[in-house]
Amino acid sequence: MNFNKIGVLKFRLFTSGFKSNYLNHYIVRCISLLLLTFTFCSAGAQNYDQKKFVISAQAGTSSVVSNYVNAAVMLGFKTSEDAIMLGGVYKRFIKDPGHKNGHTGVMMFAQSSITNNLFGFIEAEYMKGEFWVFSDRFDLNSGYVESKFKLGGTFGVGYELNPTYSILLGFKLEDYDPRKYFVKHSSPWKSKSVLVKFMANIVL
Repeated sequence: MNFNKIGVLKFRLFTSGFKSNYLNHYIVRCISLLLLTFTFCSAGAQNYDQKKFVISAQAGTSSVVSNYVNAAVMLGFKTSEDAIMLGGVYKRFIKDPGHKNGHTGVMMFAQSSITNNLFGFIEAEYMKGEFWVFSDRFDLNSGYVESKFKLGGTFGVGYELNPTYSILLGFKLEDYDPRKYFVKHSSPWKSKSVLVKFMANIVL
């Protein structure tokens, strides 16, 4: 798959949080996840430029994450910087796993069990080499985002759909300031449904 040839490709994964029809809400999002997973997996193995942001994907249960994730989309980085996941659900860092499964850099996994610490739904769109992330709702511990943004310049977000399907997205930030993206108007932190732009420089 070559996104440069496709042009503008949008993945509208999540819209505006919980709807009145709770069941349909989750069915739509599960379907979106599976389609997105299939799309990225169809790209296959690639020879990545070490200096560029890359995407890698995997579907199915991995022995590394055991019972945590059955289906996930993962972004890989050719650097040793830590990738961070917002929300405090779960995070697992794997350094340079390329010798084992063909991926290199940092991989991120989400805990598959539903907790009370869910931090909202994310709407992600692929648009001309840029990731646009729409924050519908964040519930974070006070100061959590600001402190995490200072770690290595690599930013990851994750969210849960149900006990068996999870998805992660990662973003390599060129220039960032958490005060531009999140507004602290209460404790815990919550966004005001802001649209955030992250440069990705994706190569597939």
